[in-house]
Amino acid sequence: MPGQSGGRPQRGEARHRLGAELRRIRVAAGKTQRDIHGPTGSGHASNVENGHTQPSWDFIEKYLACGGEAQYLRSLYELARAESDEQRTEQRRGSQPGSFSPPRAPQEVAGLGFSDIRRHYLVERREERYSFDADGVGSSVTCVSTGRATRPGGVLFCSQHSYDADQKPDLLDVRAGDGCAVEHVDRHPTGSVRVYFRLSRRLDPGDPEPHTCSYTVDVNSSMRARPVLLGHPGPGTKQFSLQAGFTAPSTPRRIWWFATEDELSATMPGDGHEMEPAAGRYRREFDALVPGWCYGFAWQW
Repeated sequence: MPGQSGGRPQRGEARHRLGAELRRIRVAAGKTQRDIHGPTGSGHASNVENGHTQPSWDFIEKYLACGGEAQYLRSLYELARAESDEQRTEQRRGSQPGSFSPPRAPQEVAGLGFSDIRRHYLVERREERYSFDADGVGSSVTCVSTGRATRPGGVLFCSQHSYDADQKPDLLDVRAGDGCAVEHVDRHPTGSVRVYFRLSRRLDPGDPEPHTCSYTVDVNSSMRARPVLLGHPGPGTKQFSLQAGFTAPSTPRRIWWFATEDELSATMPGDGHEMEPAAGRYRREFDALVPGWCYGFAWQW
């Protein structure tokens, strides 16, 4: 973490990312800080865009008219606000001004909860590719995640999976692909798993490029899949890509995509949402994601 400069508050990594995104939006729109904030607001805007000052949401909203994505900016804002809260907590505990250093990301899985690891990184893009066999059984899903650290020294990543059509022990097996290795698997008697991966390199908030890792979950079942694929992209995820490949004779009679805050309505066909296969597969890119919404496919066998 860089130290203080010119008496300004120390720049936090999350604040820096938020400020850099606001600056990118403004420059792409061909606007100056004065254009957006007026003649008296450009000084404060400069501090925000350079990561020195935590802005209010009202401040950020002015960038939406310049092409900013509300959901993504809200995620960055919440991360930056949490970082500022941590700084104030550390200083109340006796730290000297400017001496705050964010806690390092955990290095080992032992003794940690699922959420303890997930809060140390942000997935910007996620892709899920499902395969179904000739009996309609979901045979595997390959997942590709691209993300960044929100705390220094990130080396762990985690995910959870289930196969709702069947519930038995040892239902799912996990194989690491590129960018990671399987560190530990928690198995539930109903077959669901929580998987912890060790990344192939250490991640820091200031990394110029995000890290991409992939893995495959194989399903050991003879039960035909439920006709729905449901995804819940987390805060900060800008894009979610979903693909499904079916094998004759078990192909959908109808299939549609959905983006909704109500899981129940996800199984109801939406106007204009029906899909046609391309090369035997169905694929859709979801962007402008809304936190808390679910995205996916539903079909009729």
